[in-house]
Amino acid sequence: MSAASTKRKNAARVIDSVEPLERRRIGYKCDFLVRDTISEHEESLEYGAGEVGIKYEQMGTKLMTEGSVKLPKVLKDMLDQLILKNKDYKNIQLFGIVHSGLAVQLIAADRPHQYVTRITRGKELKIPSNIAKFGDDVLPVLVQVWQLK
Repeated sequence: MSAASTKRKNAARVIDSVEPLERRRIGYKCDFLVRDTISEHEESLEYGAGEVGIKYEQMGTKLMTEGSVKLPKVLKDMLDQLILKNKDYKNIQLFGIVHSGLAVQLIAADRPHQYVTRITRGKELKIPSNIAKFGDDVLPVLVQVWQLK
């Protein structure tokens, strides 16, 4: 789960006193996170996230919910944490990947102005299951993955 989302959700949580403490809320659970771990139990920095589906559906609810709603929120929380840590918002960009079956779409999050988070969606690309179309359609997918690197 995303540590940045967990931190945002629990920012208003107060220390236990007479009343019992409310349960700690957890962040969004992504299928994978790209994070940098630091020794001495400091908080880790997160740079990207991804959602993976079993099969490709053109307008499926899983892709809509996780790729269009959940993943951008996670990327925004991660971007907020990195900006607080680095005190610079102009040179930071995070990535997200929505992968379902043979289709992949890249999502980027950056901050062009101090209080504006921009979510940019890449073109949804699909690797064909037909071997005759393999050469023309695979190259754009490889280029998109290379640009992500």
